[in-house]
Amino acid sequence: MPPESFLDRNLGRRVAEGLRARGWIVHRIGDVFPDDAQDIAAEDWIAHSLDQL
Repeated sequence: MPPESFLDRNLGRRVAEGLRARGWIVHRIGDVFPDDAQDIAAEDWIAHSLDQL
């Protein structure tokens, strides 16, 4: 099973693309929440990401 990670906006698209190119399953915050979760409390998106992994 490939590694899986949830990335916030601080890591940018290039990191996500690089990990995907190496076979990782990557969930970017912008793929899950509108506006890169700008209006969502960190506790909420972190809890969501932990539930998904």
